[in-house]
Amino acid sequence: MKNEELQIINSFSKISMSDYQEIFEIISNKDINPLEKEIQILGMLSGKNPDYFNYIPWEQLNELLKQIQWVYESPKANVKDEYLVNDKKYLLVRDFNKLTAGQMIDLLKYKRDETNPYQNLPYILTCILLPVKQTKKGERIEKYLETPRDILAEEFREHLSIEDANGISLFFSTFFGIASEIGKTFLEEEMKLKLTSALKTLKQDKSGKIPKKQLQKLEQKISQAF
Repeated sequence: MKNEELQIINSFSKISMSDYQEIFEIISNKDINPLEKEIQILGMLSGKNPDYFNYIPWEQLNELLKQIQWVYESPKANVKDEYLVNDKKYLLVRDFNKLTAGQMIDLLKYKRDETNPYQNLPYILTCILLPVKQTKKGERIEKYLETPRDILAEEFREHLSIEDANGISLFFSTFFGIASEIGKTFLEEEMKLKLTSALKTLKQDKSGKIPKKQLQKLEQKISQAF
C-alpha cells in the first residue's frame, strides 16, 4: 500500500464539532495506550477501520501517523459574517443590540451550564447563527427559532467545522462576560432598592418597637454593602 492511496483529513477546518469531540474522547481515554489512540484517530481521519493498520510495516505506519499530529494543537478561531453549513446559508448576529430578549436569556442559560461545553456549544450557536431562507422575493433571515432548536443544533454539531464553531464561541465570550456583569449590577441595584424601601418603611413605623440605633446600624450596613 502506498501512502497516497489514503485520503487523510489534515485540518480542523475539515472536521465537525462531532468529529472533534470524538477525537478529544480518544485522546482522553486512559484505558488505551498512546499508539492505539493514534491508530484510532488515524482510522477515523482516513475512513478506515483501525484493524486496517495492523498489517502495515512500522516505517510506513510511522509516516502516516506524522500526518495526524495536528490534532494535538488547538483549533483556530475563524469568525465570519456568513457561514455555509451543509449547503445552507447562515448569518452571524454580531451586533449585540440586535439580539432579542429570548436570545439573550438562552445564551446566558447555556453559558451558565458548563458541565459539558461540547454538548452546549451547538445550542449556543442556535442563538446567534440564524438560517437564511430563500423566498420568491429573495433571501430572508429567519426569526429566532423559526427552525426548531434541536434541528439547528444537530446541523451545527454534524456539519459546522470546529474552527468556525470555536471562532464564534470565542467571539461571544466577551459578550458573556459583559452580560454577566450587567446581570450582577442589575441584581445589586434591585436588592438595594428593596432594602432601601424596607428601611424607609421601618423608619415610618410609629410603634416605637424598633430602636433608632438598630435602624441606624441597618442603614449603615446597606450603605456599606453597595
